[in-house]
Amino acid sequence: MKNEFLADVILRRFYGQLEVGSYVFQQDFCHYHEPWIHLIHYQFKDCFTLVCHVEDTPSLVFRMTRKIEPERLREGFDLQNFDGQRIRESFDYSISLVSEEPARQNILAAKVFCLLARHFFEEAERTLDQLLEEYDFIEPGNLEFVIQVHQKAKEDKQLILDTMRNEGKNLITDLDYVTDINY
Repeated sequence: MKNEFLADVILRRFYGQLEVGSYVFQQDFCHYHEPWIHLIHYQFKDCFTLVCHVEDTPSLVFRMTRKIEPERLREGFDLQNFDGQRIRESFDYSISLVSEEPARQNILAAKVFCLLARHFFEEAERTLDQLLEEYDFIEPGNLEFVIQVHQKAKEDKQLILDTMRNEGKNLITDLDYVTDINY
């Protein structure tokens, strides 16, 4: 689920086809740039159980234990529908599923990225500060990138808000914007 659009399509078209006993391999569960994975899995946590965290990877495997009712899938996925409380609950749930590092730190980096993507800038900053206090190392490629995105978002806050309002484009989740920051 590399972007919000794909998350919506996968949720609407793929999840409805799953049968009880099906496996879902979330390749990027522990990666900062796919926060929607956590929101979706929390939304349907009553339908899946964790099978395993694939050691030394960002991947988790889930097994469907209950079919998802079609009406729950019709609304699809829209990041803008998630408030701060639902985001916190989703990531608390995700972090409870994983015990190893740096996977946990990467999930928390995804939480900060999600808060930035929802334009909850102050909460993102508080969460990032707590994360940096908690850890004595910074995972290259995940938390490291989120710190850079956070810094750029602070500089570009008005541009980010104006672009969303005027063009309906979320710069935080835009790969071109993020790539320009990170590379």
